[in-house]
Amino acid sequence: MGVPRLWSCRGDALRLGFTPPDQSLAEGIVQAAPAKGGQLFDEPAVKTLEAQVLGTLPAGSQGAIVISKVENPVILYQNLSYEFVVSYQTLGQSFQRSVIFVNCPDKQLIFTFSAPKPVFDNLNKAFRRSIYSWQWSEPAATLTAANR
Repeated sequence: MGVPRLWSCRGDALRLGFTPPDQSLAEGIVQAAPAKGGQLFDEPAVKTLEAQVLGTLPAGSQGAIVISKVENPVILYQNLSYEFVVSYQTLGQSFQRSVIFVNCPDKQLIFTFSAPKPVFDNLNKAFRRSIYSWQWSEPAATLTAANR
């Protein structure tokens, strides 16, 4: 994945965090979770994901509302996606958060971007452009005595 220009990156095997310069309250996160059953974004699945998004807002957040839901905002190697954008108040400020779920055959990729409302749109666009740069790679084959 290409990191947006001048953003810092940190993480481990399961979670990557991205921070834009001079924006300590803005953050992008990419994580992988085990695939959950079906790969469709039917009505029950969307309701479950919406509750998950609202449930992961910072502790003490107030006035959380879903301001948009979009099916397939990005398609990575023919894997379907669904995005929620929520607005909420915390730390005395208005924030917005975009959460994009991508259902892959064996994993669910989750792209989350949060920022104060005044800077959200521009920074979220930069984060989203980096999603488009993802390259699919297959795990390397393990050598066994039979293929040596």
